Amino acid sequence: MILRLAIAALVSLLCLLPAGVAVEKPVKVVISGSYRGRVDGCRCRGKVTGGLGRHAEMMSEIFPGQAPVGLDCGAILDLDWEGGELRSRCAIHGMARLGLKVIGVVPRDLFYGVDFLRSIADSAHITLVSANLIAASTNQLLFKPWTTISIENTNLFVTSLANYQPDRRYNIPVGWTRCSPDSVIGELIASIPPEIDYTVLLTDMSENDLRCFLTDYTVFDLALTSSRLVYTESPFKVCNTYVANPEADGRFISWIELEDEKPVKFQKVPLHNKARQNPVIMKWLEECLGRDVLQK
Repeated sequence: MILRLAIAALVSLLCLLPAGVAVEKPVKVVISGSYRGRVDGCRCRGKVTGGLGRHAEMMSEIFPGQAPVGLDCGAILDLDWEGGELRSRCAIHGMARLGLKVIGVVPRDLFYGVDFLRSIADSAHITLVSANLIAASTNQLLFKPWTTISIENTNLFVTSLANYQPDRRYNIPVGWTRCSPDSVIGELIASIPPEIDYTVLLTDMSENDLRCFLTDYTVFDLALTSSRLVYTESPFKVCNTYVANPEADGRFISWIELEDEKPVKFQKVPLHNKARQNPVIMKWLEECLGRDVLQK
């Protein structure tokens, strides 16, 4: 009898607690990087995998209802001079339809020029961020250095730092340059609002460069990199920071789960060639590309 009364009292107490206190769900954020405009799939190892059609269909299965907020850590454009500009445009608009909100700009994304990238992002309602890509003539930042996102009462501070390779030359339009991440990190840290729950770095730094940088600057909770020079399975930890490397070419859907005082979880699901493609997105993609989309 005493046990029954105790259980009844506990149930009554739980009913009085706010909903968010009784059962706290993790915040989910879809992440992408090194997408390279693969809107109609990646012809990898003799098979077509990925693509917006499979992406959309799998998203609706994994996240029924409303898709989570998406963050992209750069290299989203297709750099093929034949059709690459169009596929890049469709990639940004298509990913926006699937929840993408922020792109961390890296040098590869400036292949068609700053105005090209900015005009597409503006029309797709995507925020471009970079704290160390600057105009060569004025030394002014090309994009916002950071932005904030609120997801289910969880506040994210999102910034981007391009890998600093002063000796590297890109075969892309001039007019911009980079400054060292070390030269702007102090100002970034000072900019973090007090109400922020997670600080997120978007970058194209390699694993080795990230390990050095995150050892010196432990302010970030999460670092997402589009570099293809990452060899440790995601997520891995460098000092205080969890690092994740989304699968390249859009061959997987990747997402992270954030929950207070718990390790960051990294999940991914392959978009294999036999996966069903969303007919609505496929119809939109055909119109965007101006041609039939290969579905084999």
